[in-house]
Amino acid sequence: MDFIRKILFIPIAFMASILAGIFGFYFGQISESFFVIDIGMPQGASGIFSALAFVVVGLKLYPNPTNQIKNLLAILIIIFGIVSSFGSYMSGDIGIITGVAMILGGIGAFRMSVEKLSII
Repeated sequence: MDFIRKILFIPIAFMASILAGIFGFYFGQISESFFVIDIGMPQGASGIFSALAFVVVGLKLYPNPTNQIKNLLAILIIIFGIVSSFGSYMSGDIGIITGVAMILGGIGAFRMSVEKLSII
């Protein structure tokens, strides 16, 4: 069973990241309705939720989460954020905020310990 968990922890964490991003986008839309101006809150919330879900679910699924696994997940989410930002930048979309939020979430996860992330 541990072998299957070691193989599937990244794809399942990626799926959780997508679902958390959808939830974060709707959460941001609801939160943004309280503000008068459009500040990109749905995109930012989507990026942060995606980053944290990817790292936390990946650590929960891996049998013995270590600092190296946490760093691997954080680096992967930073790479996903860079790719997302670059794609949005090239299309001239405001969705660049999602990628920047993913990068910042990955940096935050990189700096946290495994114990603090596994409490969530």
